[in-house]
Amino acid sequence: MPPKITNVHLVGSIPLSNTEEVLRTVSQTLPNRLRRIPDGETGERNYFVKWQARIIGQWPLVWNGLMRWFMGLEDQQPPSFSEEEKEKVLREMESLETEYDVKALESYEVFKKLKEEGVIEKDVKFLVALPTPLTVTALNIRKEFHVGFERVYKEAILRALGRIMEGIPKRELAIQWDCPSEMGMIEGVDFKGRETGKWWAEGMVEGVVERLKRVCESVDEGVEMGVHFCYGDMQGKHFVEPKDTGVMVDVATRLLDTCNRPIDFLHIPVPKDRTDDQYFEPLKGLLPYVRDGHELCLGLVHTEDLGGTWDRIQTAGKVVPAFSISSECGLGRKSREQGLSVLDTAFAVCEPVVSKAKW
Repeated sequence: MPPKITNVHLVGSIPLSNTEEVLRTVSQTLPNRLRRIPDGETGERNYFVKWQARIIGQWPLVWNGLMRWFMGLEDQQPPSFSEEEKEKVLREMESLETEYDVKALESYEVFKKLKEEGVIEKDVKFLVALPTPLTVTALNIRKEFHVGFERVYKEAILRALGRIMEGIPKRELAIQWDCPSEMGMIEGVDFKGRETGKWWAEGMVEGVVERLKRVCESVDEGVEMGVHFCYGDMQGKHFVEPKDTGVMVDVATRLLDTCNRPIDFLHIPVPKDRTDDQYFEPLKGLLPYVRDGHELCLGLVHTEDLGGTWDRIQTAGKVVPAFSISSECGLGRKSREQGLSVLDTAFAVCEPVVSKAKW
């Protein structure tokens, strides 16, 4: 029996010009196939957290090599500092505002208008993707500031989350946590231009799970919430190719077992060349959770690859009889044509759905 494709999930960024174009295009391209729609993270947000360089850039002392590259200053050496200067900067940074709430609430007004016009189906939710504090810290900040900055950024992103939940009705909102740095650290990636520091008194996987648990539990009951186990998309490539889904399943099951609120969906990427049974085999560990109502989303839809997408679906279906589908990562770094081809492929392989599949 072929697997049941329950719906199409859009990870975050979409290479179109503005929020309204994104919402109209995906609603028209994927009718009766969506449970939630992001605003496309258009404009300065198209490159994941790179746009946060504009905000963090007020404090040059904390920048690491990658941040300096984001700021166009790759060849400059970071300044030295005293402990007193370090503490002063961290105190100043307590005023940092991420602006994720500003962008989300602006886009929600467009979403609400289009839903009132009937462009967006009535049961579709508005998806806001947020980076974990650890991800922003590891990608942008010198190791000497890691612990202090992670605390500052966690408070800032949770303030933004609170304003988002105040401004958007719970029944219409979905939150997605993106965690590429966490996955990279567990996979042993030597991140060029940044140092990961030593956060892991309790062990690396345990530390990652505990951090994910904290941010997930900060999302109000009644708001749909999920996690995107991201392997990066810098220059169109993963920072490491997962050998199979095992690491993601391990983190996911630990999180599902300990989180004190429901995790509604889990997104797991599938590389384009992985049509083999080995890649999907560890997903067996998620079967009890999926049967219990958690949505497993497999990022197996690739640009201009309808045949390969069918192959990956069939192989995954040997292990998991029902799942949603998506791209591996956000589409913001792709061309408009490539992004639209992913939407067209998703339409071709997903039948219209009305309600959540039960099996």
